Amino acid sequence: MAWKKRTGLLGKFLSKNAWEKRWIVVAGGKLRYYIVGEEDGDPRGSIDLFLENVSIQVTSQKSPDAPTPHEVDITSSSESAGAIKGGGERQQQHNSKAWKFCFDSQQDLMQFLEVVHDILDKAGQIESKDLDRFEHELTAGDHFFDGK
Repeated sequence: MAWKKRTGLLGKFLSKNAWEKRWIVVAGGKLRYYIVGEEDGDPRGSIDLFLENVSIQVTSQKSPDAPTPHEVDITSSSESAGAIKGGGERQQQHNSKAWKFCFDSQQDLMQFLEVVHDILDKAGQIESKDLDRFEHELTAGDHFFDGK
């Protein structure tokens, strides 16, 4: 389970309750998140971890309104053909999405990262994309938080 930051207009204008508890499932190359108690239903959203332009980053500075300091940011970007402009040329559109998740403990965050790493590694995604997906090699002491 993790906290997910609300997105869109509702998330931008809510300082209280901008983070919601979500049940997280990582399987088959996708991260899916569900409303707590509705895990058997449709997910509220999903992230395809096999996309070339997905970046996963542990943040060193938590968001000011984050419920815990154990935050990870996931971003994806893609290009698509956009509208045809006056000269008959098609303009490229850049689409990007961002998700913020907070975990209740450092252990939960590290477990999440380990699961994602294992899935990407088994799919052969780590060797060619490790520098794009992870800032550095993770070791147990890299993300130590003593609560002070």
